[in-house]
Amino acid sequence: MRSIWKTPEKIKDILNSKNCLFCFDFDGTLAPITGHYNDTIILHENKDILTRLSKFPGATVSIVSGRELKDVKKRIGIKNIFYFGNHGMEVEGPGLRYTTFVPPEFKELIKIIELKLKPELEEHEGVSVENKKYTLSIHYRKAKYGDTKVIKRRIFDVMAPFIEDSKVSINYGKKVVEIKPPVCWNKGKAVFWLVEYLHGKTRTSGTYPVFIGDDITDEDAFRLLNKKGLCIRVGYKKNSFASCYLNDVKDVTRFIDHILMQRRSA
Repeated sequence: MRSIWKTPEKIKDILNSKNCLFCFDFDGTLAPITGHYNDTIILHENKDILTRLSKFPGATVSIVSGRELKDVKKRIGIKNIFYFGNHGMEVEGPGLRYTTFVPPEFKELIKIIELKLKPELEEHEGVSVENKKYTLSIHYRKAKYGDTKVIKRRIFDVMAPFIEDSKVSINYGKKVVEIKPPVCWNKGKAVFWLVEYLHGKTRTSGTYPVFIGDDITDEDAFRLLNKKGLCIRVGYKKNSFASCYLNDVKDVTRFIDHILMQRRSA
């Protein structure tokens, strides 16, 4: 995996594409990761540059986040772009009413799991359980380092019966455990769905997807999209499915600004 700045041919692919779908993760991509998920704020310059990108001819912007849809919409606050919440399980955007890919009854199961997990984890400082309607996130970024294994073990012990009955699936992210529906759906499939949706709306083909993200869950998108478009990881990782990387959140700003400048002058 090489720096995007050292692969000019990949930048040229974006510039030569008539229609580009730019997809961004939120935490660690557009906003620096903080100690608590409630404290995360998008960089002002990234909000500005996404607004400009969304108005550029031939560019469609989508946010594909693990956060609940209403949460990520509030934190970004840009109109006329697509928002995917809960790792692509709920979506809303221009001309598209709210859509979810999860059976509505799963919300009740999430509530039951939340009630079972909280008593098992309450003695550990720095752990929080976030109910995101269709998924449940257990954050332990602020927990004591020595508690990590115990926390994961307690989560697994509670979840074991649900896993055995195929009622849930579990994903691990950066200092977070995600309890999700047992559906064959992820960020990559969500982006494929959006590409098909855009084709149906515009009656045009050849949309070139560009996905930028930093988390373990973004690897699902990298794996599925890499041969169809361009996948960029924020932060170098040796075994990533992404083909290239940007250094950090501010490098994301610089990259998108570069694309806008190049397309404007073309």
